[in-house]
Amino acid sequence: MTAMTLRGRAPMVFAPLASNLSATGLAAATFTRASTGTYIDPADGLLKTAAADTPRFEKDGLLMEPQSTNLNEYSEDMIRWTAAGGSISANSTTAPDGTATMDGLVEDGNASTHGFYKSFPVTQGQKYAISFFVKGWGRTWCVIREDYYTGSNAYFDLGNGVCGSCADYMSNPKIEKVANDCYRVSAVFTADATANRVFFIGGAGGDNGLQYTGNNGIVGIYVWGAQVEALGTPTSYIPTNGSQVTRSADEVSWPLSDSLKSILSIDRAWSMSYQTKVGPFSGPAYNLCSFADGQAWAEFHEQDISPYASSGKMIILRDSSGNIAWGYLGAAGTGRTLGPDLLSNSVFESTANLIAINASIASVSGGQSGNCLAITRTGSTLSASSYACQTITTASKKLYMIYVYIKTSTADEPYSVWLSQTGVGAISGACYTGASTGSWAKCAFYFVAGSSSTDVVLENMGSLAGTMLFDTAAVHEHLTPSAMGLYVYKDPSLSSQGWNMQSGFIMNSAAFTFDIVNACKAEGTMIINLDIKGPTWNAAYPGLVSVGPGAHSTILYGDVSQGTGLALYDSSSCIGQSTTLESVVKAAVRFSTLKRQFALSISSGGTWTHSAPAAFDGDFEIASALALHRNNSNPIHYKNLEFHRRYLSDSEL
Repeated sequence: MTAMTLRGRAPMVFAPLASNLSATGLAAATFTRASTGTYIDPADGLLKTAAADTPRFEKDGLLMEPQSTNLNEYSEDMIRWTAAGGSISANSTTAPDGTATMDGLVEDGNASTHGFYKSFPVTQGQKYAISFFVKGWGRTWCVIREDYYTGSNAYFDLGNGVCGSCADYMSNPKIEKVANDCYRVSAVFTADATANRVFFIGGAGGDNGLQYTGNNGIVGIYVWGAQVEALGTPTSYIPTNGSQVTRSADEVSWPLSDSLKSILSIDRAWSMSYQTKVGPFSGPAYNLCSFADGQAWAEFHEQDISPYASSGKMIILRDSSGNIAWGYLGAAGTGRTLGPDLLSNSVFESTANLIAINASIASVSGGQSGNCLAITRTGSTLSASSYACQTITTASKKLYMIYVYIKTSTADEPYSVWLSQTGVGAISGACYTGASTGSWAKCAFYFVAGSSSTDVVLENMGSLAGTMLFDTAAVHEHLTPSAMGLYVYKDPSLSSQGWNMQSGFIMNSAAFTFDIVNACKAEGTMIINLDIKGPTWNAAYPGLVSVGPGAHSTILYGDVSQGTGLALYDSSSCIGQSTTLESVVKAAVRFSTLKRQFALSISSGGTWTHSAPAAFDGDFEIASALALHRNNSNPIHYKNLEFHRRYLSDSEL
């Protein structure tokens, strides 16, 4: 995508997201979190608690987190852990929340480990984020360790506020300065077995200095707020006092004013839908669509859609599998036009150009005017097809009408008229019915050709040695719609007829659903600017911004498979991407011919996941609401959300 500039235009929506949720032109935000949540106050660095349904603002902006549980039942009482290489001095210094509740480890003089340890059950393959607040006293290094005697380590330099070595089953080390000379340190352990695992937090003699000679009778480190989460990254502190505690997820959204909706939305002001069955059927109850390039059109039985010609409307057609074809509606038809009959032998005055399979065929008297075709079964069993066929030349994607008159030799004998195409096999469009002795019945239906060669098959499905009579057959291409139909164009300039087709669209689907929508606003560009900061990402999609009604959204999210930045995605590919983990993201989405189906952001039980759209629903109310989310394993910060609406020509993209 070519780089674009705003050319001096101010954003229509700007939400600072640094200290409040207000934004020019936006209605009041709806923020939900079913529990309290802690945060680091940017003004003084103290750990504070926000009430339920109250947003949390840190130095990096609005904090958005998933649901998480602290598996450590006593987070502020290290006496519940076991001391190693010393004794516990309870409530002996000021904690990050300003209370005198931080416990210290008084070291002994032995050359060994010095800290606290506790056993937790773990599941093989699961990641566990271990975090705690620490203040160095006699020690300038500390360590997080799994398996007290032989496990993996993550080291932290408390003198310089940086991470040290991290190896084996430990990963993702972090250190952050908070109030009262404390740091919050964390690392992630990936369980190598399902078992009880001992987690150890304590002092260190230096980088990789797990064992050292203690300062006998002197506090080495103070520890507070120990937390263990079954996640791939730590989240904000969750206090516990006797049982595990769960913090609920954050979600925020803004309903848009009507004036902003009219600017930002790609909406449909009017719509009508149809469900129709395509073949086998007879009679006038039909809906028709031509899929050919150069002669594409659509019409609905008993519904005049010609008033919507050249009015900026768009037709959206879904097959039975949810795949779509779509196009702009142009000039109305002036009356149905059919091409010449494609059958070289249609009145059956002879058997010329007919091939018989498991049948004897003859031109016999008794037709509607002159002779007719008699097909007599010669197959030894009913399971063997008994038919005559004639090959015609067709054009792929074009619409055809076929009809033939049939009379049975025995009351209510079954027959079949069906089609076979080279390379694609039998297509949908077979027509089955019955007829009384001595009466001619017309069988008629429509089909879309899938290749250049089509076999028209007339089958006797009656009893052994029975005879079926066929007469006055014809196959015509539909060249134009009726006066009630409309031509379909690939682009709004109405310069090229045809449909835009999604890969996998089934032209001969057993059922179609039609929508006609207002496409007047379906051109232009939505530009999204956003300051975003995540943790050291080790999982896909850590941040999301969705724009849309319900579950159907355009989303902006990060994906480590695309590098170290953030990316704007549709359902299959990256559209735009930033370059750093902490950056201003500018991404633009072009809405022209609706060729892109955008990925979904689906809410389920408070957990957000990512999936491709199952079906296109024709609803493009892209900006009925703005919402910020994150995936279910990473916290994230947002600032400076901007939305710009531009109308761009193709040359500007």
